[in-house]
Order: sequence, then structure tokens, then C-alpha cells
Amino acid sequence: DGHLREVDLDQPEGFQRVEFRKQMRRIPGVANELQVGGTGNTGYRGDREMTVAMMQAQIDTLKRQLREAKQSAHRSAREDLARVLGRAPRPDSAEAPPVGVASFTTPAQTARLTADNLSSQLSRVRDLQRQIREYRVEIQKKYSIAAATLVFVLIGAPLAIRFPRGGVGMVIALSLLIFAVYYVGLIGGETLADEGYISAGWAMWAINVLMCSLGILWFIRMGNEVSTARGGGAWEERLDRARAWWEARRERAEGRA
Repeated sequence: DGHLREVDLDQPEGFQRVEFRKQMRRIPGVANELQVGGTGNTGYRGDREMTVAMMQAQIDTLKRQLREAKQSAHRSAREDLARVLGRAPRPDSAEAPPVGVASFTTPAQTARLTADNLSSQLSRVRDLQRQIREYRVEIQKKYSIAAATLVFVLIGAPLAIRFPRGGVGMVIALSLLIFAVYYVGLIGGETLADEGYISAGWAMWAINVLMCSLGILWFIRMGNEVSTARGGGAWEERLDRARAWWEARRERAEGRA
């Protein structure tokens, strides 16, 4: 319970007093809930320290808060529309405007308060939706990273056989490339899912599907690989053929000269 005293800079001669039962103010950059206990509170867990069950329970709580926030925004919009149409509800009805709205003297001031309320409520809705998406991404990420170990084995086996000897540098280079692609795909998918562009499932599993498809393709081609006497594999054989073709072409050019 309290009241606000404000002076409109556009109308300095006016003065308004707004009474309220409960007031919510959005402060960006801080958590939505107060964590009691200070820095020594060891009971707090971030989304990466939570179990799947804990995150799912948090999602259920956020969904309930989201429904309440949407209902509050719809109710404020209906009340404002009713006032514009001259159908303001009775003070004792369930849809009566909040305490303090009637104290405004001009329709412009009433509309400004309604716009501020709607803006705050819509910001709350967007924050809740983003938190829900972030928890869903973390749930999918736990399973996706666990499955990635099998995907890397599926890729690593044919990669090692393809360059048994003499191609260690190529194996290392391809391994670093694969890890880089996986990391970029995971981080990029998480960002897109947090912003709501794609679903959490696709964001976390698309890179696994891509890598798994690549590993299956290499496994299929494992039986068709050939190797030279040096054991360098098909890549070195292609390099030898290219070198021989270049030498033969150079000798023909020198013979014509």
C-alpha cells in the first residue's frame, strides 16, 4: 500500500497523486527473484547446475506466472477500451480500474498510465518467455552433449583408418575442424533458441544430426578406401598421381622446347 506523487513536465501546472495496493517495477539486469542468504548461500543453482527435473519444475512455475501476466495485460487492455467507449465498469465490479486511476483529471493522463502498465506487463511476458526458452535449451543440451560422445566416436573411427600413417597432421587438422564446427553449431543454436527463432530441440540436436550423418557416410566408404605401400591412404595416392601428372607435363613441355 502506498501512493506516488508526480508532476508532468509537459503540464507543470498539474499535479497527480496515484494510490496503489501493489506496484511492480521492472529493473533490468537483475534476477527476477531475491536470493536470500548473500554470497554464502550454497543452495542456489544456476540452470547448468540444475537437474532436468529441477529445470522442468522451474518451467512449470514460469508457465503459471506467464499465464497470470498475460491475463493481467488483457484485463488492463479491456479496462482501457471500456473507458474509451464510455463503458467503464462499476467501482465494485471485478473489472474496476486499479485504485488511483480515477484520480486523474484528464483522459490523456489516464491513457498514459494505462500505456505504462501495459508496457510493464508486456516486458514481463517477454522476460518469462525467454526464461522458459533458456531452460528448455539447457534440458536439450544435457542430452545433446551426452549423445555427442557417441557421434565423435562414429566420426573418429573412419577418420583414423583413413590416415593410418603419414597423415597424422591431416587427422589433427580435421579433428580441430570438427570440434570447431560442433562448438560453433552448439553456441549458435543456443543463441537462436534463446531468442525464439528456432525450437530448443532443433537448436541442440541439429549439429549432432549433421555430424552423425557425416560419420555414417565415412563408415560406408571405409570399405572402398585404398592405400599405398607407405600406408598414407587415398589422399596421398591422389597427391602422388597429381605430382606424376605434373612431372610428365613438364617433361613434354621441355621436349617441345
